[in-house]
Amino acid sequence: MKRIRRIRIVSLLLLCAALAGMLQPATAESDVKLKTVPLLKNIYGVVPVNGTNLLITQVEEKSKWGLHDTDGNVLIPAEYESLSYLAYNYLNADAYPNTTYNKHMPIPQEQLNSHALVSIDGKVLTKYAYGNLVAFSSLWCAGWVLEQSTEEDYDYTPDKEHFLKIERCDIFYRVDTQSGKSGEPYLRLIASLSRDEYQGALAHGDYLSVQDRKNAITVYDQFGKQADIGATTLQSSPYGIKNWALLNLATGEMLMDGCSSVKEVQLTDETVLIAARTDFQGLKWNALLSTKGEVIIPMWNVTISNVYKDYAIMTSNVNGKKGLYSRVEKQLILPCVYDKIYDNSTALDPFDCNGYICVVKDEENYLYETASKKLLPAAKLAEDDEAVLSRYGATFYSTVTKGKVTTTRFFSPDGVETLKYCSIKKSRGSGYLLVANFSGSYNAVNWYGKSMIPYDYSDVSLTDDDRIIVKKKVSGYDVYKVVEEVVEEAVSDSL
Repeated sequence: MKRIRRIRIVSLLLLCAALAGMLQPATAESDVKLKTVPLLKNIYGVVPVNGTNLLITQVEEKSKWGLHDTDGNVLIPAEYESLSYLAYNYLNADAYPNTTYNKHMPIPQEQLNSHALVSIDGKVLTKYAYGNLVAFSSLWCAGWVLEQSTEEDYDYTPDKEHFLKIERCDIFYRVDTQSGKSGEPYLRLIASLSRDEYQGALAHGDYLSVQDRKNAITVYDQFGKQADIGATTLQSSPYGIKNWALLNLATGEMLMDGCSSVKEVQLTDETVLIAARTDFQGLKWNALLSTKGEVIIPMWNVTISNVYKDYAIMTSNVNGKKGLYSRVEKQLILPCVYDKIYDNSTALDPFDCNGYICVVKDEENYLYETASKKLLPAAKLAEDDEAVLSRYGATFYSTVTKGKVTTTRFFSPDGVETLKYCSIKKSRGSGYLLVANFSGSYNAVNWYGKSMIPYDYSDVSLTDDDRIIVKKKVSGYDVYKVVEEVVEEAVSDSL
């Protein structure tokens, strides 16, 4: 009896184990697939702003203009007769009804000065009182009050039929928070200049140099006071070297000691300074700092060049090789061992090509994979010694021309040949998406050659952050983005 009972108990345990196995959750095999997601549908007009994630949009035919980002979010409602991007996140907005006028007659006075300066978040920063506006930097801008003139004496023409000259130029400095108010940026009026007093201007951090029509230079600070720095040209900087010290020449404040030269670099949001000194061995040391003297990159035995918002390319003064410094991580993310580090000037991120940074080492192309932090050799593309190697972001291609026949072969970052016998209309940014021409028919494809949209559009273009803009055959535009979709296939265990 005990033997039989023991056998029954063992059999029961085996059965329970089997049932337990059947009741375990199903395992899954994951597969990443790409799909397009519509962001904006059936809009009548769209103008991508280069170097940004902004789209100036006209939602319906003959409707007003507004601003979206490339994720489809409304930044400025459709409330302007015209909207154009200036620079440094400023827009020129016209609120006057867009009526036509006889090109042989003067522009109506009420329509002549109806523009205002608007920020990308929709804040109206000036009155609707200007005929044209200009942004010198993120801090400095100006509005021109215009008047009718002649072809012999004018400053501005909107259509080559009407000639206008500046009656007054209002200079503004942007202040982040107005006194007594929280979080509301505003423009401080610095000066109102006559036409003779204004011919051009150039920003230098918190200072603006203005040239009059007799070529004299006046330098204004952020409070409207004239700064005496001995400027003779618009390029004369208020930051200079005296007795090996980098100074704010207007205030006399020392920003850094032990410097022999300085160079200004104007970024989208700020002005930075590259300070240099040469040691007793003749090697040049560089540092990067703000115009307030805050050290961004300490003095280092490198030459700093190609400064962007979050990055700077450094060249070692020991081996002459290049590296990439991240201002966010406050360190070199690529050491100074490379012959060249490619930047993508049209991309929002000037170096990261959808997970890859393109570099050259020992005359060979490599891809630095940012996720794994590994250096991957680029594909050996040239089967012919006459092949010319080029790239769109991290998509490489080789071109061979023999007689009248040109063959172009495209390769993804991992070396897979994806496209052949086609041309690229234009690629912006990372190279992850391309607009390929297949015998006169354009399509958006990813760098593996996969079609991202149907072949039923009359035109295809890309934004700087890899959004797809398509023009419909009848009318209107659609905007898409490509997303990764993880598809899980369930696999169940069985007895």
